[in-house]
Amino acid sequence: MATTLHGNRNRRRRFIVTVAAIVTPLVTAAAIVYAHTAAKLVINGNPVSTDIRKIDGKNYVPIEDVAKALNMQVFVSSGQYVLRPAGGANQVAGKRTGKIGEELFTGQYRFLVKSIQEANKYHMKYANKFTYNKDVEAAEGEKLVILDCQLKNGTTKKDEFAFSKKDFGGNTALADADGRSYEVDAYDVFADEDAPLGANALPGAAVPFAMVFRIPNSAKAQDLVYTIVRYVERANNKGTDLRVSLQK
Repeated sequence: MATTLHGNRNRRRRFIVTVAAIVTPLVTAAAIVYAHTAAKLVINGNPVSTDIRKIDGKNYVPIEDVAKALNMQVFVSSGQYVLRPAGGANQVAGKRTGKIGEELFTGQYRFLVKSIQEANKYHMKYANKFTYNKDVEAAEGEKLVILDCQLKNGTTKKDEFAFSKKDFGGNTALADADGRSYEVDAYDVFADEDAPLGANALPGAAVPFAMVFRIPNSAKAQDLVYTIVRYVERANNKGTDLRVSLQK
């Protein structure tokens, strides 16, 4: 199976993948640039998708269908569409959940999503010299989702939290109403060190910060999964997952 990925921002930014030998014989469509076919995609004998489209003579299906068949998820980050093992944003319900404006307490730390807003541009308000502090702007066909948050140290000792977009970010992601997940594009936080960003918190003190996500204009933010990662444990794949409903 050839796996050429394309992002089409002008047609609801559907993610599509070329299919070849693994599909059942395709019904020949009229010789036009874009057309649905009456065929279906089959992987290892299991029907996967009936949404096959012929574009410029090549056959495509939504990458979400292929990902589901392979027990994977589609993540969107910095213009890349990444397939990862299922988990994270769609498999932590029932652990620690809440909604906007509701403080979640793990027994050690308190997390709060104070507000959500959509914009075409975001100006950093917490960042210092350790943080990327330039304005974040949405590209054509996408919008920014900004979550203003607070993380509080509920222990009796000083602690430090990691704010990492990739390697040490745990399962942190925003999920839309269609089940797609998006990684953090930028953290806005007053950091005490970088690589990755780390912010200290005295006992009872809170760290205010914001997370900026890029999503297609047609997408609707539905849930946030946030992993609290202690800086000293960032490389040990440890963290506490929280899930927050973003529906008002």
